[in-house]
Amino acid sequence: MFVSQIKVGAIFVGWITCLFLLFIMATAGIIALVATNADIATVPVQISSFATMSLNLIIFLAVFAAFFAGGYVSGRMAALAGALNGAMIVITTAITGFFLVMFMGIVGKNLGIDLMDPVSKTISSFSVFLFIATVFALGGSMLGGRFGEGYVDRLDLSLGITKPGAAKLGSGKQHQAAKPATAKPQPTALKQTKQSPKKPGSKQTKKAS
Repeated sequence: MFVSQIKVGAIFVGWITCLFLLFIMATAGIIALVATNADIATVPVQISSFATMSLNLIIFLAVFAAFFAGGYVSGRMAALAGALNGAMIVITTAITGFFLVMFMGIVGKNLGIDLMDPVSKTISSFSVFLFIATVFALGGSMLGGRFGEGYVDRLDLSLGITKPGAAKLGSGKQHQAAKPATAKPQPTALKQTKQSPKKPGSKQTKKAS
């Protein structure tokens, strides 16, 4: 049931939108740090240790906004199961990150460089941060997907094409229109009975001629 509601094309476009926004926000953050003459080397330590809560909160909100936009695009394109298609953006990101780490490990082995050890240390040091960021990303993507799912309905309501409860009224009109359809054959039957006495008269006129 859930597999049939998953739209791969919508998820892919939403995922690309999310990555694009994350790239723009990360670039803007780096430019802001350079402009304020901040010590960029100490920023990862501050983020992992939650030394500056304001910086962590800005990052969490940026992640929420990016995944909300991606989920919105996915839900709007899918037009059904917006929360599910939005959540698939987070799952796609996690799967892509997993295969990227495995690819780095394979390349490191072929080059004789141990890349997995620093990656594992980085993940362990940022475990709490990554968990909270994942919660924000999942919430943003599901909320955005649910919001984007009803875009067409909200557009129709804003343009006045449909009104709340129009479906119920329409169904009632259909039932009302169906009743006269069953009653229409009665007048035709009466017409036939009215026209039937004329037949003998027509025969008499023929005989008289």
